[in-house]
Amino acid sequence: MEYPDLLADDKLEITSKLFASDAIDRAKLLKKHIKSVGAYSVSQGIPHIRENVAKFISGICFAWSFLL
Repeated sequence: MEYPDLLADDKLEITSKLFASDAIDRAKLLKKHIKSVGAYSVSQGIPHIRENVAKFISGICFAWSFLL
């Protein structure tokens, strides 16, 4: 996250003019789940992102099962 201060309550008026509300909501959710990045972050990836990618892949596999 390049500039997390944009998600501060006192900056939300400006932020809402720059970004769509759904993008702001997703950024807040990611900020909540991403504690740190860099050398000391979780090497397997951020659990919240891994779980959502797994759900997405499972959904694609489920959809393909109907096409085959």
